[in-house]
Amino acid sequence: MNIQKITSMAAALCICAAMAGCGNTESSRDKSAEKNTKTTIASDDAPMTEAEYAETDESTEAPEDMEFAPTDEIINADLASGYIQIGDDIFREGGYMTVGEFVEKYSNKYDCSKISLSEEADEDFFRFIEVTQYGTDFTIELVCEPPAAGSGTLADAVIICFGHEGGIASEKTWLPGGIGYHCTDRDYEGMAAYMQEKGFTETEDPFPNGRDVSSEKMQEYVGTFNKYQDLEISTPYGSITCFVQIDEENLYGVKPLMSYSFADFMDGDTVYFNPKDIYYGNDSDIYFWS
Repeated sequence: MNIQKITSMAAALCICAAMAGCGNTESSRDKSAEKNTKTTIASDDAPMTEAEYAETDESTEAPEDMEFAPTDEIINADLASGYIQIGDDIFREGGYMTVGEFVEKYSNKYDCSKISLSEEADEDFFRFIEVTQYGTDFTIELVCEPPAAGSGTLADAVIICFGHEGGIASEKTWLPGGIGYHCTDRDYEGMAAYMQEKGFTETEDPFPNGRDVSSEKMQEYVGTFNKYQDLEISTPYGSITCFVQIDEENLYGVKPLMSYSFADFMDGDTVYFNPKDIYYGNDSDIYFWS
């Protein structure tokens, strides 16, 4: 399917702030529009019975202040690593884990009981899968693409990125450098200085108005960042975007390209930093993560 990216930078930043799905380029599929068909998941290695799960769910209220903090691993990681920490788990964006591997590793922590690993998955497969930590409202989302072999089962489907579903998880998400999704400790100027400190070179916006995003163009701008401010509108803001390439082949046999976007609404509080475009190597798709 063809996609139209948002043409207003202000609107795009608002979308980032709300963390709502949005479109991409005319060469990409409109997968965000399919989010209404997402699968909500909930298992253990030995799945609980319905009665046991209900009892656990009712007896454990979701804590509002789950004690998570950025780990040394994420603080010391480079943006080009593709790592993201959600809660106390570190995942890797870009297509390095299958759904089956996730279930095997995390089913004691996240409820995976409704994931049917034997379900067929072909070359057109795409799905959002939500999993929730037992006894809490801490929910994350797996964005899944076709198996690396082109077809197989849901167990073989590739997770191209991990997202939080708002609520508790949104305040407990960190990117390399220990930068939080809601990063009140960094403003527009501070982030520009951070990019220079990390060796990024300032350049013009390669995608004016969010158009014509392609893997070739992203590759051309790896190692650069661009910044933009609009102080003449009712809600002034500044934005900074950088481009990286992960230096390891993923399950599709490519080194993913990623961009990260920082938005400062210059009100002293509302600042956000999150992954944006990901080229993961399956066909020519670029996934817009938000």
